[in-house]
Amino acid sequence: MKPTTFHAGHARFALVAALYRQQLGEVIKARREDLGLTQKDLADRANVEEPQTVSRWERGINAPTDLEAVARALEWEVDEMLRRLTPLGQKERRQLSPHGPSQLDRIEQMLDKVMLAVGARPQSPAEVAEEAARRKEEKRRADAAARRGKKGSGHAA
Repeated sequence: MKPTTFHAGHARFALVAALYRQQLGEVIKARREDLGLTQKDLADRANVEEPQTVSRWERGINAPTDLEAVARALEWEVDEMLRRLTPLGQKERRQLSPHGPSQLDRIEQMLDKVMLAVGARPQSPAEVAEEAARRKEEKRRADAAARRGKKGSGHAA
């Protein structure tokens, strides 16, 4: 895969992840309010030190690192919480912008054109994640081989 293709796919993946993070924040906030909890109450229940962390979740800036603790604090199972997320299809993207294609649609269309121009096929977010995992594993193996090589060359007589 060409580097440009990887970076374009990574950008698409980051955009979709940001939208899901924002949606998860809205779900957390709605449930917290339904339970009559403050952000501090939720932080205490989820064993989070700062209530500002809950605020960042709710605004979609960050996602919880421990979904199980947050779900438990909201009196849910993780799957109950995640079922409230809506897969982002064309309909949802158009709802983000009632005046035609959403910004995400326009960016994806442009990324698809760029990727086709460099001779690559567009990738799904899952394919981008798989490629990133594959590259990470290759780097880990190369680093391990380099460390083994240094150890071996240091003992030569």
